[in-house]
Formats: sequence, C-alpha cells, structure tokens
Amino acid sequence: MAHQTCSNLLCKVFGVPSSIASLTKQQLRTMCEIETVLGRCTPAARGGVGRVPYVNYESVTGLDMRSYWGQPRMPGHVAFDWKKFKDWGPTWVLARPDVFPKFFSKVTPERLASVGEPSETFDILTTQPLDILQLLIEYLDIPGYLALTSTCRTLRKLALTSFQPRARKYVLSIPWATPLLDSSPPEYVGKNDVMAHPQNSPHDADWLLYLSHVHRTNSMKERRRVWLIVEEIKRAYETRRETMYSRPEWPAMSRELDGLIDSALQMSRDLTSADERSKRQRQRAREEQIARETALD
Repeated sequence: MAHQTCSNLLCKVFGVPSSIASLTKQQLRTMCEIETVLGRCTPAARGGVGRVPYVNYESVTGLDMRSYWGQPRMPGHVAFDWKKFKDWGPTWVLARPDVFPKFFSKVTPERLASVGEPSETFDILTTQPLDILQLLIEYLDIPGYLALTSTCRTLRKLALTSFQPRARKYVLSIPWATPLLDSSPPEYVGKNDVMAHPQNSPHDADWLLYLSHVHRTNSMKERRRVWLIVEEIKRAYETRRETMYSRPEWPAMSRELDGLIDSALQMSRDLTSADERSKRQRQRAREEQIARETALD
C-alpha cells in the first residue's frame, strides 16, 4: 500500500480524487489499470523493492538507489545495505514528503535589515522604473531570477519587497510546492497560518524565503522526487496502455476488472450508508437522552 502522501500525489498527477468515495467508475478504472498495464511492483530482489515495471526511476530523479540493494539470502527477505546508505547515500529520501516549510505572512524586519540600505546606482538596469523592472523579471525562470536578484542590494531589497508577488508565481508554478487542498484528508492545515495556501495566502508574504526552502529542505526534496516518479508512472502507463488494449486476452481482463470495480464501488456505497445510519442513530439517542433529562427537570 502506498504512503498516503504518495497516493495523494499519484491521484493529483492522474487528475482523479484521492478519496474512493468521490471517484467515478471511469476514474477508479484508470487507477486500477495502472497495475494491470504496468504489472505488479517488484518483490525483494537485487535492484530494489517496490519498483513499478517500465518506470525509469533513475532517469527522472537523477538518483540511483540500486547499488544499496543486494540479493536476499532467503525468498521474501529484503537485503539493503543500511550502513553503506548511511555513510554515502542520499539520506534525505527518508524524509516525510508532507512536511512543508514554515510560511511567513510578512517579511521579518531581520530579513529586511540583513540586506542593508542600497546605495545609489548608475547602471542601466537598476535605474529603470519599478514597473519596467517588474516587466523584465516576468521573462526569467527561477534560476535566472534568483541569480539576478542576488547581484546587488538594490535588486535584493526589491526581491524582499516589491517582487514578492513574482516569487509567489514561481512557487505556485511548482505543482508539488504547496499543500494539496483537494486531497483526502487535505494537506493544508490552517492553524496559525504557518502553511502556504495557494489561493488565500497574501501576495506580499515572504514567498522568496519559501521558494528557497522548497528547494533546500529534505522533505521538499523528497516530495519533488515522489512527484517526478508518479509523473513517470503516468507516462509509462499511457505509453503501454494501447499495447495492452490490443492484446487478445484484454477483453476478458477488462470484464474481470469491471467486476472488481463494481464490487469496490458497491462496498464503498454500503460503508457510506452504514456510516450515515450510525450517525442518525447516535443523533436520535442524544435527542432522546436530552428529552428524558428535560422531563425529569
């Protein structure tokens, strides 16, 4: 079973709800077809456990974990060289992919003071009006923007103040950078406003700091890795799907899959109905208890 966050990201990439109760039959079929089309995850064997066939993990993530896996001595066992991994491996992959950087709704005075007061400039760039500079930075990607705004105090000060809405756009252009609002349960927790909300968080918050942390914290690096993997799963599924559909045994497999999906949907409906009945019974019991207590008074 996938980790809840990994499952939520998989559903997000495939464009389906993460709650089975909200899935249509076609959406549920798509998710069930992943294993049918690609095959089951690999068992304990050299090269890694739980790898989805036809998914090129190393190419999309730039990370090769296969050297840490060994041939198990007994069937069903797992052989992983934890000592080698601890000494040389990217241990950040063990971080939870649902721990987000702290979000600051205002740029702190300490951050502003760290830049200092810009001195007078005479170059052709920093002497441009603010609206011209804002127009120019629209053409920069994230590395280019960060490189430009680190060249002098004038641009650094603007990055912490007037350019924060641009940093917000950069953050929101990264699909895994903020909590999912439509996951089950939602990743966003509004307590004390310490999480970035992709819609409601203020435009002039310290998005530049958040953008920096998104690419530096272990949890967010792992979240990015998971996102890249599930995107690759979708690519592999869509690539092999037509080949699977053309196989002579597919009609029988499709009918069997439809039967399993119908059973799952019926089970979900039954559980929902049972839960609703239980809620009504508890409500009636509370009302009857209140009525009895009122009569005694």
